[in-house]
Amino acid sequence: MNIALLSGSFLPTLGGAEVVVDSLAKEFVKKGHNVTVFTETLTDKQDYECNFDYNVYRFPYNAKYCMLQKNITNVFNKKMLLFKPDVIHSFLCGCSDWMGIKYGKKYNIPTFFTAQTNWKYIYQQRSPFKNNPLLNKMYVNALLTGPAKFIKNVDYTTSVCKSVVCSQSELWGDRIKDNVVIYNGYNKELIMNETGKDQDISDNEAFKLCYAGRVSDEKNLLFSFNVCKELKKQNRLFVFYIAGSGKIEEYKKLAYSLDIQDNVRFLGRLNLNELSSIYRKSDVFLFPSVFDCDSIACIESRLCGCPTLCVKNTGTSERIIDGQNGFAIEENVDEFVKKIIELINMKSMDNDSYLNFRATTTSLAADTWRNVSEQYLHLYQKAIDENRR
Repeated sequence: MNIALLSGSFLPTLGGAEVVVDSLAKEFVKKGHNVTVFTETLTDKQDYECNFDYNVYRFPYNAKYCMLQKNITNVFNKKMLLFKPDVIHSFLCGCSDWMGIKYGKKYNIPTFFTAQTNWKYIYQQRSPFKNNPLLNKMYVNALLTGPAKFIKNVDYTTSVCKSVVCSQSELWGDRIKDNVVIYNGYNKELIMNETGKDQDISDNEAFKLCYAGRVSDEKNLLFSFNVCKELKKQNRLFVFYIAGSGKIEEYKKLAYSLDIQDNVRFLGRLNLNELSSIYRKSDVFLFPSVFDCDSIACIESRLCGCPTLCVKNTGTSERIIDGQNGFAIEENVDEFVKKIIELINMKSMDNDSYLNFRATTTSLAADTWRNVSEQYLHLYQKAIDENRR
């Protein structure tokens, strides 16, 4: 099977969509399928220093005029014609995604879209009209017409959680009943390495919070910092490890302004083995993000025995069994602080119970990417067979 995967951005840019596409592409290739990832050109030439087990085609990209430039579309279509895809699968709503879906429509090739972004939340957070409910609603609804149109143009939709569809039901309309939920997988190498590359963590007595991902406002890191501020006010001994790239300097300044600079450790971008080490040494994965739909970092940290502390009624919370592999609570600083203090007390007063909790967290595993890829391949084959009738 020739599988075209579409992603508006791709590795080495690191985000949830990129990890999903890369993980699926590797598994498809292992199963003997041909894979090409279609994505946009990156600006930094150093970004291309990546080796893949599959083909990656990057085309010239101009954010402002992309859809108007016929030469870009022609170049893209020629590459598609050479590849001869049996199925086309989009993971974002970027320029490459739009062109790929249009190509599929033109040549009667089954097209898929996997929803993993809460656009509604993003647009609400970035709205310049937050103080005006009417204008804010009009602004958000206007921006949502883009994803809504995209979804209407694809043949089949899947999502990485239920909430990303239910919370944005206006985008799906009647198609919501046909949507298939396929949760993200995990990298088997993470749990095969019991120790990982050891990280220099000398905060032996402190209760260890951690976070891994993009350092950005959408991840609700300000909320996490306010949790840290309150913990310090209550004279709790703790440290918060942040692994990832992004607005690091901006958040360092924020840490100083909240007087928590001695409690926060910015570790930068880590590889899988280094992350494994951090997860195993940390006590809680602090993740109040409402933006994320099925956080891969949360899945992988739990597999290393680090439970998740997240917000109720989010994509991440769908996999949380309260008190067994983490906790899903209201988006309230005091509630988060209260739960962390409970865990601090559990660890200090009843270490056996705490260790059993971590063991339970590890045992409630997710599917591997191998199993997840098989679910997608089943849908692909079904769509191809239906298309031939």
